[in-house]
Amino acid sequence: MIQREPSVNCRLVIKHGLTAILSLALSASAFADEAVKAITHLVPAGRAGAAFVSVQNIMSSFGSHFSTGSLAQELDKFVSQGLPDPRKQIQEVGIAFDLESSSDRSFGLVARGQVDLAKAIEFLKGQGGEITQEAYHGVILNHVKLPNEDETLKVAALDDAHSMLTGDETDQHLLAKGFVDTFAGQAQSFGEAHNTVLPKGYFACLSFDLPASLRQEAAQNDITAPLAAVKNVTGTLREEQDLTEKLQLDATCDDEAGAQALEAHLKAILQMLLARVPADSEYGQLLRSIVIARQGALVNLTMQVPRKVVEDILIGMNR
Repeated sequence: MIQREPSVNCRLVIKHGLTAILSLALSASAFADEAVKAITHLVPAGRAGAAFVSVQNIMSSFGSHFSTGSLAQELDKFVSQGLPDPRKQIQEVGIAFDLESSSDRSFGLVARGQVDLAKAIEFLKGQGGEITQEAYHGVILNHVKLPNEDETLKVAALDDAHSMLTGDETDQHLLAKGFVDTFAGQAQSFGEAHNTVLPKGYFACLSFDLPASLRQEAAQNDITAPLAAVKNVTGTLREEQDLTEKLQLDATCDDEAGAQALEAHLKAILQMLLARVPADSEYGQLLRSIVIARQGALVNLTMQVPRKVVEDILIGMNR
């Protein structure tokens, strides 16, 4: 049989077909990356505060401090007992907490990374934990009761790349169910409720609503009175493109008038400190890097943090 080369039209079909397949593959890959939710969208709303930590960014910039010394020894101790090694297996962590709540004392976290849940359960059993299970919206919640502890734990794998841990003194575990619902997109997240956007290169972010009791107490003192107008405070430590560290504090106020009063108050305090601290001292240099600005009801304070300062803190922790 004589084999003929494909005709021009046939070659065009093959060419365009391969191009289409390749385009679809690249599009699917890009879509998969975009489909990964920000860690801020995995922590449920309804709690006074949340914290977010990029373990991956911290290890990329300061990993050497966690490979030797007391910090490494403590981490190695946990890893040897079957718990995940955050230096290698955890990328990000999101934490939910309350600043004041006597009726629902609870905490919770979601971790993005590779966690061997079976090993974690075995570790808890080794601590004397009693394990029972329940299903909630397709997720198996492992209920853990540890000896001599008032609170109980819930441990679960939300999917192959996300795990959850919550603790609750009331044994209702509403927060655990909140994590499951938020992960499934069936409940509002902290990030959505507070419009929290983590900058590229961030190390850690802490965001919390000021308790009503604290705001009322602040209003009673002339020095702290401007704080009475503050609804939420968010602090972020990140690394800039030039490898310098920047700390940013954002205060969201009730209204623009409250923000104006807070801005003036912070600037007055800064000027007072600048007059008292030597300009060439380490603290003086930090103070002189501070910039205070306002946009509407939002007041932000930014400060350049020399890398040496962060290094010195880690060295002190590692002794």
